[in-house]
Amino acid sequence: MSYLILLPWLRIGGTYRLGEFELGTLQVEEPERFDIDPELLRDALDPFRVNRELPIKKFTYVCKGDQLLNNYSEAELDKFSLFHEILVISGLANRQFFNPFLYCNTDQFDYYIRNLNDEDNFVTISGRRRDGNTQNFISDEALIVVRQPHIPSKPIPFQLNQNLIHSLIEASQELRDRDWGKIYNSILSFNRSNTDNAKISQVQEIILMRSAFEQLISDRNLTDDFETLLSGYVDLKSIGEYPDLFQRESDEEVEEESSISSVWMDEFTRIRNIVAHGHDISDRNFRWPLREHLLLGSFIYPVILKTKLREHGICELTDYDMIYFRAFEELCTKRHLIDYGDEIYEPGFRFPWNEIWGQYFFEYQWNRMVGNSD
Repeated sequence: MSYLILLPWLRIGGTYRLGEFELGTLQVEEPERFDIDPELLRDALDPFRVNRELPIKKFTYVCKGDQLLNNYSEAELDKFSLFHEILVISGLANRQFFNPFLYCNTDQFDYYIRNLNDEDNFVTISGRRRDGNTQNFISDEALIVVRQPHIPSKPIPFQLNQNLIHSLIEASQELRDRDWGKIYNSILSFNRSNTDNAKISQVQEIILMRSAFEQLISDRNLTDDFETLLSGYVDLKSIGEYPDLFQRESDEEVEEESSISSVWMDEFTRIRNIVAHGHDISDRNFRWPLREHLLLGSFIYPVILKTKLREHGICELTDYDMIYFRAFEELCTKRHLIDYGDEIYEPGFRFPWNEIWGQYFFEYQWNRMVGNSD
């Protein structure tokens, strides 16, 4: 039985290895290196649409060896399911916020498995139930899978974090079950908190993301352990150095010498605890709105993940990774998700996020250039 594994909404630059699996991007009309009937491939991909009338023209394939279609065992499909979460975090780790071309979300990486049997003219859709499973049979002509509006279109190929892929696969194979289990469950929670799907509320997202940090860093005092971890890589700034942030209206008073990182994580945890116990936060005051907590958490989590892999001797941090530590607290000092109105159309306008990130990225590029010239 021949299976095609595809990610219809993702375009990647180059090819990547996920253990024994290979990923790359193909044009539907020109399957290039694979020996497959173009008409069979076209029919298999016809249900996947950019909109109801327009089938996809490119897709990301998954294969083993030189064959696009493979007879995968159930164990192999289970293994790919694990590797898929690694694939997702490797993409989320490389995205750039406030950049329409370099942004992605978890649902961008949705994958489908098609059973290509020339004798069948229907598709089997399998689903889970608490009391077993279901199977639905849909004719090829009736099946249409349309890209949802919250999934970004990708005019340019997206780059995955290859080093993170290799490190996580190594961790899955080398670490004790308990250590890998905490890392993997943390990744699952983080990925689920980054779907951008309106069916998942921001309350659910903040619970999931807080859980991701807790499983990765600490289940005792997350605020202190988060602060200690960051202070091992960068000099932390006190909140009193930024009067606008320190004086923001908040229900909780903090000491001026408290680090921005500790204040941020403490408030993040407080919001999670309030909403997790069913209480409303609309009448409460926080230094960072819930959406900005999710933004900042999404920014810093991938590099925190790398530090935990480094502790196990698996991953080394790069100079580029260090930008995230240096930029984090300064990004915390600005409001990013506010309505700028027509200001965004004025010549020279830049989002505060891009101003800060651009400064640190320029310094990184300059240091690389100077270092290469020595």
